Amino acid sequence: MLEWVLREAASRAEMRYASMHVSGSNVGAKRLYERMGFRTKNVQRSRFMAWLFGEKEWNYMIHEG
Repeated sequence: MLEWVLREAASRAEMRYASMHVSGSNVGAKRLYERMGFRTKNVQRSRFMAWLFGEKEWNYMIHEG
């Protein structure tokens, strides 16, 4: 599904990038997304996300192109 999203985004001139937040403890998912061309733009910490999901650190990842 993610490959489809990236193809769709690439086919639209107005789409500059795709982005997502990945849990800081989900190292396997982060590695997978990096292999697909995503990079971590920044790491965010949130008390709200910690309360909601039990994870306070999130990687904001983008795929350009």
